[in-house]
Amino acid sequence: MKALKIVGIALGVLVLLAVGGLAYVVYKARHLEDSHDLQAQVDEVARRAVEEGGIPALAVVVEKDGQRYFQTYGTAEPLPGRDAVYEIGSVTKLFTALTAQSLVHAGTLTWDDHVADLLPPEHRPSQDDGTTLAHLASHTSGLPRLSPTFLQSIVDTCDPYAALTRDTVFAHYARQEGKSAPGGDAEYSNWGMGLLGHLLELASDTGYEDLVRQHLLRPLAMHSTFIAERPGEDPPAYVEGHDEEGRPTCPWEFGALQGAGAFHSTITDMARFLHAAIDASPVPGIDWEASFRKRAAYAGNAMGVCLGWHLDTFTGLLFGMPRIL
Repeated sequence: MKALKIVGIALGVLVLLAVGGLAYVVYKARHLEDSHDLQAQVDEVARRAVEEGGIPALAVVVEKDGQRYFQTYGTAEPLPGRDAVYEIGSVTKLFTALTAQSLVHAGTLTWDDHVADLLPPEHRPSQDDGTTLAHLASHTSGLPRLSPTFLQSIVDTCDPYAALTRDTVFAHYARQEGKSAPGGDAEYSNWGMGLLGHLLELASDTGYEDLVRQHLLRPLAMHSTFIAERPGEDPPAYVEGHDEEGRPTCPWEFGALQGAGAFHSTITDMARFLHAAIDASPVPGIDWEASFRKRAAYAGNAMGVCLGWHLDTFTGLLFGMPRIL
């Protein structure tokens, strides 16, 4: 699963990319000089990225002084519009952690609640090693990226999570497969964040997507961010992913790991989300500053881990589609 498609980068500027050229855009965006003509500078960076980075389609949103500037670049026909829908992959993890924070604020859960206590009795591990919701949300649970048994059982590499069930996720946790003690160095875990999504469902008796919509998306008016299409609405204009060689990639259905990467969104909604985070926009139950607080770090790496967020950059990897927010 080496193929990658770039969906987004936010460095005060939010950029959505279709393919390739990430390092170039990151470097240039971090080294913009203040010429008081931001639009011209973004145009220059974007056009060079298209020409030198092999990017066929690039969509950019810049916000300055309350005004948003949207522009697309590239050679693809047609270029994606502002309503184009992307798989945002692991940016979903931010939604999961922030929704958990909202449920903690409401008193439904606490960050110190033990995972073992929240699981159905038939799926509890034989011994509780003290793993908490805070550990899951900060990648310090000791869970590996994915269950070793699950990795060995993948039959469809094009869409590997599609057949995964919630009972399978719970059963693998009960067996503690590949798990180390919680609270140490961060270890990025799709399994852990997917499990967190299910625990939020169990505690609130509400489906994951509805929970995120209630606690985060609706308050921020992010009406074009979703997992499943809504009946009766026009089909979204999805952006197709491509690998390094320009071949189309499969869209991913996340099965029982929705909390790790299942959401879709538009560049407009992602700009709205980023604006809310930077400005600490009031959202009931959300404490942006607390969500940015460093909880741990990766071994041998200066990158800090917060509740869902990563300090410095956040990269979400999805077959055909990495993104940074």
